[in-house]
Parts: sequence; structure tokens; C-alpha cells
Amino acid sequence: MKSLTIRTPTQQTQGEVVGIPVNDLPPRPLSSQCIQLSNLLHPLQDTSEEREVMEDVIEECNKYGGVIHIHLNSAQGDVYIKCPTVRGAELIVNVLNGRWFAGRMISAVFVPVARYHKLFPESVSACRLVLGSHREK
Repeated sequence: MKSLTIRTPTQQTQGEVVGIPVNDLPPRPLSSQCIQLSNLLHPLQDTSEEREVMEDVIEECNKYGGVIHIHLNSAQGDVYIKCPTVRGAELIVNVLNGRWFAGRMISAVFVPVARYHKLFPESVSACRLVLGSHREK
């Protein structure tokens, strides 16, 4: 049985991070410019609510670097976004994952860029910030 004792950095052995053996750490998801936001809306909501959700997502993401591509999958109720930088996407995932929205907990996960581009080929050349009301900067 492994000890739950936290060791100080001077007590760490090689191959450990803060007293936890490296092999016991959960795998860290790879960061990406692209994100899938789940549970933002009920699938097949009316289009006025979809537009409102997209506007809210764009507005929130603009606080952390913005969005250069956005797609709402109304059949599943998911929103896919591509950010201009990986750092911006990391900030957005950290802020939105686990946040409550309209009585539902949001799940924010990274999507590999190659997979995102396969799903949304038009996003490959996206480079301009998407602003509210779908105006581009």
C-alpha cells in the first residue's frame, strides 16, 4: 500500500512530483487551439436560443484571447471553438470547464487540431477574430 504522506521538495525522490510517483499521475490532456464545449444547451433548442448561446460563448472567450472559428452542433448541443492561440484555449478551458450555465455544468475539453480541421475544413484558414453578432475583426 502506498503512503498518502506528502513529501516536501527536499524529500522527493527521483520520478516523483510532490510526493506522488509520476506513474500514478492521471494523464494530462494535450492542449490545443480547439475546444469542445458540451452541455451548454439542450439538443435541438430553438434557433433564437442557439444564437444567444453562441453570442455568450463569443463574449466570454473574447476575455481570454477570442475565437477565430465557432460551430454549434444543435443535434448534440455542443459548441466547438478554435482560438487564435493554445494559451488562450487553455485559459478558456480552465475558466469554463465545470462552470454552471442555465442549470447545467459545462464540460470543456481540448480537441486535436487535425481532428477539428477534419470536422470543420473551413476552420483551416480561419485567422480573424469572430465578434458578437458574427461580425469579424
